[in-house]
Amino acid sequence: MCGRQVASQSWELETDLKVKVSNAPKLVTIKNDCAPTDLSAVIIHHNPREIEYMRWGLIPANTHNVAELRPLTNIRSETIATSGKFQNLLMRSRCLNIVPSYYEWHDEGDFKVQYEVSHISEKYVYFAGIWTTWIDRENGNVPVRSFAIPTCEPDEHYRKIHERMPVVFNKQERRTWMHPEASFEQLMSLMQSYDSAFLKFREIGRKRLPRKKDGGNKLF
Repeated sequence: MCGRQVASQSWELETDLKVKVSNAPKLVTIKNDCAPTDLSAVIIHHNPREIEYMRWGLIPANTHNVAELRPLTNIRSETIATSGKFQNLLMRSRCLNIVPSYYEWHDEGDFKVQYEVSHISEKYVYFAGIWTTWIDRENGNVPVRSFAIPTCEPDEHYRKIHERMPVVFNKQERRTWMHPEASFEQLMSLMQSYDSAFLKFREIGRKRLPRKKDGGNKLF
């Protein structure tokens, strides 16, 4: 389950994907720890030749106080399948979130290990996304676009790292996801585990877990 990611740079996306970037933030270097509520690059299915930067962490349109809202960065595909409001977003507000890599954490013995996950043959990882617009009425009725990444059951190898994985697409799956006439059944069928043989896991850090009084480990 994606909890941190590396942000894509606007000028690289324009060059690599031959697209226009509409609202590039003032990033000088790649932000190696893009956290919930930060901006991340997406393409919406209504406008597949333009990238914009959206808030990562979906804000429901009827939200009154964003400060008290826990960022909805990930949403279970099973929830999308059974929730009317998320079904509506799936049909009318889909996007691709494009990142060079992202991070996962896993407890291994006495340590919490951090992995950077990237694609073995493509420069970017393409996540499924659903987005919405919230109106910030306290600051001049400013529209704020935000998105969440669906998650699904992982394959056997990925499960060794985490019990959930973000929905990742290959090229053909991206085309179906972005097709304006895709059916609900087609879209839901895409929310399956990605073959993690095509993902690279690089350990980038480990931290010793604190000890319980009885000598066992405990989670943070």
